[in-house]
Amino acid sequence: MFDAVETTEETVDDEVHEQLVFRVADMLLAIPVLQVREIFDRTPLLSLPQAPPEVLGMIDVRSRSIAVIDFAQKLGHGPMQAHEGSRIVVLECDGLSDAGDGSTDDTQLLAVLTDGVVGVTALEETDDQHLPTVGERWDATCVTNLGRLPTGEIVIRIDLEVMFGGEDYRVFSSAG
Repeated sequence: MFDAVETTEETVDDEVHEQLVFRVADMLLAIPVLQVREIFDRTPLLSLPQAPPEVLGMIDVRSRSIAVIDFAQKLGHGPMQAHEGSRIVVLECDGLSDAGDGSTDDTQLLAVLTDGVVGVTALEETDDQHLPTVGERWDATCVTNLGRLPTGEIVIRIDLEVMFGGEDYRVFSSAG
């Protein structure tokens, strides 16, 4: 299905966590593998009227309606052009805001369209790869830090709760 990234056995203070590494635009991004529910080949989406621009539509996963987010657009890169290698990654995000009432759910499922999945690798939890200073207009709050693959490529670690924390992407909310 996809080429797996080489996994390393080295640890620093036993602080190694497996990450799913995927491509969005010209970036390699990583999220904790424990937040990944499923990965699908690109599949037809059901459009949703009056949805935010980054919401491409919805998919049905085991009788559950899940919004599909254009990750590139959410990151400010403009709309993604889906292609043969595109994958939809279904994610579990803990503690996201409910629709306007300030409460939180234990888990919200959402899906993101990616340019492709690279694989799973263990990335060390270190602070030695700091983010560069770009200017006041760059909001990097969803980036936890940088990592490096065995190939030398730089990976940006994303905090999903920060990235999607102010949004409610549930297709059908139980709020009444």
